[in-house]
Amino acid sequence: MTDNGAVGDHEPDVMSVLEEQARNVQEQRAHLEQTVRAKMAEVDRNYNTTFEARMEDMGRRYSDHQLHRISGRENDVLRVNRVMREVARGLGNDWEFVFRCLMAVLPKEDLNAEVSKIEKYKPIMRPFQALTLWKDFKGPAFDINQLVVSLKDCAKFELADRTQQILTMDKESLRRLPPIVMSRGEDGETNGDGAEEDTGYNPIPDRKLLQLAKQLTQTYGDVAQHLGVDEEELEEVQQREGDTYQGAFKMLHLWKWEAKKELKDTSDYLVTALKKAGQDNLVSIIED
Repeated sequence: MTDNGAVGDHEPDVMSVLEEQARNVQEQRAHLEQTVRAKMAEVDRNYNTTFEARMEDMGRRYSDHQLHRISGRENDVLRVNRVMREVARGLGNDWEFVFRCLMAVLPKEDLNAEVSKIEKYKPIMRPFQALTLWKDFKGPAFDINQLVVSLKDCAKFELADRTQQILTMDKESLRRLPPIVMSRGEDGETNGDGAEEDTGYNPIPDRKLLQLAKQLTQTYGDVAQHLGVDEEELEEVQQREGDTYQGAFKMLHLWKWEAKKELKDTSDYLVTALKKAGQDNLVSIIED
């Protein structure tokens, strides 16, 4: 009985311990749940704050990007328009050769037809119309840098340099840049040659050189020798252009460029060279 009684005396203590442990577990669980909820709430707050900050930063960067794009487009349009005006003024009556270089992908018949359309405009409008037609023809593929290449190919180095200068200017500098000043030919139209009255240098207009070049496709090498064109330069032109009027024009313009440095009377030199090369029938192009 005593033993059973002893066991009976300990039973309430065991139950108390178990109940205490159960309460502790519940309290720990409640505390843990509270801690987890607090942590989750903090994570949510941090995430929302970070997300809002990221979205705000993204919106700000997008806005800046859009403003940059708009500003870029404005600058590009400003530059292109300025280049078109400057080059048109500089080309004057010599627009056709540059136009043919720009539109060289067209079949000859189609290209001649486009030239005829441009020639229906007043002479002073033809250069700008030619450049506008080229720009419209290129459409989305339009690249103003192609104009620089074609100007150099046509030996219009000063205009090519002017174009590159405009393309690298900032907006304000571009607005302050004075327009190109070109001399005027006998017909009162710009000829793009920049005659230097103070030195007496009176170059042959490029339009006459172009007319002559079209008649020298097979024989411009002979004329070049009598003009004293550098042999290496002549060989380079012949390799690149072959027996074409483009090659003949480049040769003539290279000679004209060198003659300008020495202030030679280009008309007399060219007439003499044509006669020595047996091209007397072409002298009238220069003398007219």
